[in-house]
Amino acid sequence: MRLLLILRTAICLEVGLTITFSQSHNALVGLASLTSFGVGYAMVSVFVALLQRKRLNAYDTLPLTAVALAIGLIAAQIPSAEALPWFRYLVAAWGLASALFEVAMARRSGFKSLRGRENLVSAVLGLILGVLFLVGNLRAVDAVGFFGAYMMICAVHLGISAASDRTARN
Repeated sequence: MRLLLILRTAICLEVGLTITFSQSHNALVGLASLTSFGVGYAMVSVFVALLQRKRLNAYDTLPLTAVALAIGLIAAQIPSAEALPWFRYLVAAWGLASALFEVAMARRSGFKSLRGRENLVSAVLGLILGVLFLVGNLRAVDAVGFFGAYMMICAVHLGISAASDRTARN
């Protein structure tokens, strides 16, 4: 589990830094970042599931991995004329799907356990992102900026989770 958190931290950090240091915060940059995130997230999840078959149940990560891969592949296919609405819908879908998945994982781990509380924090972050992108009238600069901020916050949260006491996590 720790390796998975470290690698997911790296993916979120890479995407967040790419957006932060991009000179243009247009919807195409957002879609490229979302593609990078979705495909990277899925690859990392599959890699760790194959590497740690005995310690990590692949079914724990499969639903969200499939959603991330689908969103990443869809984002890669969007024509530039339709970039902003699709970017907003795909990020909203990711936020809401990840929130639902994280709540389910928190319930499974126990809401009062360390892992359960960490899952709840991730769920709240995803829910905020999903709702913001669904109801907010975001321009391209705002949408890409918020997605970059979400990636950086997730990188910090996942990094702290990965650095947590190993015995408390298992």
